[in-house]
Amino acid sequence: MTKEELVKIVMAYEPDRSRAFLQSLPTSVLEKMVAICEMKLKKELTEQSIELGI
Repeated sequence: MTKEELVKIVMAYEPDRSRAFLQSLPTSVLEKMVAICEMKLKKELTEQSIELGI
C-alpha cells in the first residue's frame, strides 16, 4: 500500500488524527497503526457477534 492509502485507512478508523501528523510518520509506523485498527475492528465484530449469538 502507498503511504497515502495507509493515511486514509488510519483516518477512517481514527478521524481525530491529523492528516498532516499522519503524513509525517514513517510508512512502517503507519502500517503498524493500520494493523492495530484492524485488530480493534475484529475485536468489536467478535464482541458484537457474541452479543447477537451469531
